[in-house]
Amino acid sequence: MGKFGPMIREIRLAKGMTLNELAKDIISVPFLSKYERGASDISAENFFQLLDRLNVRLSEFEALNANLKQETQDSFLEKYSYATNNDNLILLNQLLADEKQYYQQSANIRHLHNQIILKQYINNMTHLPYNQEDSKVIKDYLMKVEDWHLYEIELFGNSIFFLPLATTEFLVKTAIKKTYLLDRISNNKHVLAQVIANVITRMIEADELMKARQLIELGKKQLTHTKFYYEKTYLHFFEGYCLLKEGKELGENYCQQAIDVMKTLKDYETANHLTSYLDEHGFKL
Repeated sequence: MGKFGPMIREIRLAKGMTLNELAKDIISVPFLSKYERGASDISAENFFQLLDRLNVRLSEFEALNANLKQETQDSFLEKYSYATNNDNLILLNQLLADEKQYYQQSANIRHLHNQIILKQYINNMTHLPYNQEDSKVIKDYLMKVEDWHLYEIELFGNSIFFLPLATTEFLVKTAIKKTYLLDRISNNKHVLAQVIANVITRMIEADELMKARQLIELGKKQLTHTKFYYEKTYLHFFEGYCLLKEGKELGENYCQQAIDVMKTLKDYETANHLTSYLDEHGFKL
């Protein structure tokens, strides 16, 4: 927490607060002064108390602390998403080189995980087989973690494409059970819902309709009392698709309802994607 002291000072001055006003009943004024100079450290509890006194949320503090942006996982995921969406092999290889360097500098395991994700995606793009030893590293890490946080959910979500189907099925159920403080952290729940939807897609592609239906029910349960309408609509579509595959006419209604919702929300790209998905699999509405 010590490296954040100078940023705390900048925020305090920007808000026109004195050392006394910020430190009151949290830490001593001399100690706060030393902390702001980067000459001492404070506990996580005191750090969050200072942020609360400053009326700054942790997410805002992270955004303000631009010096850390290059090393954050959010920064990596943003670049990785751009590279994969654009099939940019040059950027993927540059990210791989960066992550190797970060891992050598810090030994933070997430940089090793990021390397594995990048290498597996590059293998996929270049029509090479996935590295099974690398897949095992991700699987073993996720299985041994006692409580899943946002990092673990995102790691699993970005590893779905190369993990064996049976492993994916097991881990998605593990994620639902082990996500830490899930009901209290809305963003975690949101990301998990997206991950469940991606696993359902894999199950359907593998023609594992019964397993897909089970996950759809789990996903619907996770979305109870939420306003994640996109994810709810996505699940509704794939529930309809499963019904269509089973020869039930109700499936056509479900799929059409989901597509109509996307059109109403002017999300024409997703509406077109879902329509094309049906066409590619032999169903026309």
